[in-house]
Amino acid sequence: MSGFRNIISSVRSFLKEHMWSFMLFLLIGFLFIIIVQQPGRQLFGHDVALQGDGIPFMEDVISKGRLPYWNPYINAGMPHMASMNANIVFFPTTLIILLLGLPVHLYFLYDCFTGIVLAGIFMYLFIRGMNFSKLTSCISGVFFIACGSFFSYINPGHAVIMIALAFLPIIFYFIKKGVEENKFIYYLLAGFMLGLQSLVCMYQVTFYTAACMTAYFLFLFITEKKKPKHLLYYFATAVTTVFAAAIQLFQSYYFLKFTFRAGVNYEFFTSWSFHPLETIVYIYPKFFGFLESTYWGKSQFWLHNDYLGIIPWIFVFAAIYFVFKDKRVKFFLFMAISTLILAFGGFTPLYKLLFKIPVINGFRNSTRWLGFFAFSIITLAAFGFEYIKEYFKVKKEEQNSNKMRVFFRVLMVILIVFLSVYILFSSNQSSMVNDLKGLEQFNKRFPPPNLDYVAQILYQMIKDDMFLFVVYFSIGMSLIYLMVKGKLGKGLFFAGCLLMVFLDNGIRFMAPRTFNVAGSEYKVQCVKTEPANQEDPRKTDIHNFLKNDNSLYRVMPVGDLFTKNWFVSEKIQSCGGYHSAPLENYTIVQNKGLLNDFRFLSLLNVKYVISDNQIAHPYLRLVNDGKVKIHQNISILPRAFLYSQAVVLEKEKMFAKMLEQSFEPQKAIMLNESIPETLDNVKYDGKEAVITKYEENKIDLEVESSGNSMLFISEVYYPEWKAYVDGKETKIYQAFGLFRSIYLPKGKHNVEFRWDAKIFYIGASVSLFIAFLIIFYGSLLLKKEKREEKGS
Repeated sequence: MSGFRNIISSVRSFLKEHMWSFMLFLLIGFLFIIIVQQPGRQLFGHDVALQGDGIPFMEDVISKGRLPYWNPYINAGMPHMASMNANIVFFPTTLIILLLGLPVHLYFLYDCFTGIVLAGIFMYLFIRGMNFSKLTSCISGVFFIACGSFFSYINPGHAVIMIALAFLPIIFYFIKKGVEENKFIYYLLAGFMLGLQSLVCMYQVTFYTAACMTAYFLFLFITEKKKPKHLLYYFATAVTTVFAAAIQLFQSYYFLKFTFRAGVNYEFFTSWSFHPLETIVYIYPKFFGFLESTYWGKSQFWLHNDYLGIIPWIFVFAAIYFVFKDKRVKFFLFMAISTLILAFGGFTPLYKLLFKIPVINGFRNSTRWLGFFAFSIITLAAFGFEYIKEYFKVKKEEQNSNKMRVFFRVLMVILIVFLSVYILFSSNQSSMVNDLKGLEQFNKRFPPPNLDYVAQILYQMIKDDMFLFVVYFSIGMSLIYLMVKGKLGKGLFFAGCLLMVFLDNGIRFMAPRTFNVAGSEYKVQCVKTEPANQEDPRKTDIHNFLKNDNSLYRVMPVGDLFTKNWFVSEKIQSCGGYHSAPLENYTIVQNKGLLNDFRFLSLLNVKYVISDNQIAHPYLRLVNDGKVKIHQNISILPRAFLYSQAVVLEKEKMFAKMLEQSFEPQKAIMLNESIPETLDNVKYDGKEAVITKYEENKIDLEVESSGNSMLFISEVYYPEWKAYVDGKETKIYQAFGLFRSIYLPKGKHNVEFRWDAKIFYIGASVSLFIAFLIIFYGSLLLKKEKREEKGS
């Protein structure tokens, strides 16, 4: 108990020291909620609907005392917890929200709130840990929250990226404390935090964090001239990371081996690379359009914006100019340059080397590096802010006064240049619009009838950015001038910078901006709301028709319905759905065109084909002629049935055979490996196998076979499923390149398919062990420190 009291006492004193700073970031988080949370509306995010539909499924399964290992409602069935599709389960705040049972439309809002508060607090602690003042630490936290590489991820609905990036500074904080204070516990905490970061399933961000953390550790290790034992400490950090993340990492790593990402090509790896010319968005954020509809850069589309604000760049210049001798400035400048180059992805030959590294070559979207670039730049800005704030302590030396005069002259030159660019651009609208329309990249992006309209909008956007740059640069320069001249106190200087961030980044990302072209208005807004609980009217039609069919079946959505994930929340087993990492076998089936073949759909137990338009096909009968057309598949095969014949083919030949006109799915089962037993030539009518219990992780059947046979079940094959015949485990064969099948001897049998959660339990045990170990070790250290304090 004394160890526990020591921990509570230490936490209490820590919170007391930093309470008001933490309150600032909590206030920002609550202000965000107040601004966006309006009656009848919800925070908008492009991918929120894709994620939100999995939440009722998870809540339902957990409420029954089970865990959602398998999701039968998407892509004909696939792993859920292991699949990392933003429905994160084990991140602490997610568990709390799930247990509280909050409305689904609030999940995204509170995830963003979590990211904002953690990012601010963790950045504050990191900068404070480098011996900067509380004001500098607070403004750095605000810079980090407000930067586009963090905050604008709200628009695409990627709160998980925000939360993952929020952990970056706290990991650096603990690494620094571990090296400088020679304390092993801080290395363990750094690893534990990296493990926690990985629980949001953004493994790409976790890998990048680990790379940057390693570079930072080596920098500190060399510059601080530490003993070799710190290398062992750092190895313990890596082990702790894996152990802390094990509850999710082990099952996700296993899952990745069976997804299409296990063998992606270089084109996929380099997709969504950041073109070097697009770095102009750090000055003019709308230069390449703002978000999706006006974007004309090199990527397919762009749903966020990496603008950092104007005043952080002024402080970065101050850091490089005044305190470049500080080794830490050199490191973070190196980190900023390196991560920016890595963000260029396929536009730099360096990425060809990275493509050879396993696991990393499964990541696309190199722009994820820009979050680390933003972190580096904001850390550099902290050095500049601290120097300006404390200028009175160093200005007595003539050399420092001369350098400050040169600093302001350079700022004035920059202001004059950008003011001139604005005047030139704003006075030549016609020629600038025509020049824009003449660009090949621009012409490829938009259809000819829209070129002039979009070009006019983009001209106004760029002009707007140029004007705002001049305004905010002037304000920032004025604040710094008043500070170094002693006209502003430190508190007012901090307040002025804080206000400028809210005006610059806050208005750019949260306030709507309207542009007028030929009497037509075009509005852009990054962080916005939409009506809460919006329903696709087709969803209601489908629900009303299918609610009375209690049989076990799947549906095949056609057209844009195929990517809808709301079949999950409706508990309708669908052959469609969107997932960022689908199983490789299912991807192959799609690419081969088998989902367009009604014989294969019958194997998939598809009872209904749903589309916006009527489909004429001899296998289909229209049963609902409403807003959506629902067709019944009259050739449907049962979910489970017996085969008396088996054909063994390698996978490619198997798919080719299934596409032949002579293919009859009910005649012989196709396997990719031979079975040691002999099948009896018995005719079955499809009624021998009866499913008596169907759950997401468990399927029970009663089967009566009049001969040795193969039991086929229309469930997607995955190695973590195990089969038992009369209580004894039996081998599951892969049938038709996708499904499960087992050998069944003659007679009456109880068959069970059950998810084997061994990998999950191993991971969970490892994670709980490392959490207990850190708490126990930390309490011993605190107890020791208390004894030493009493002794002294």
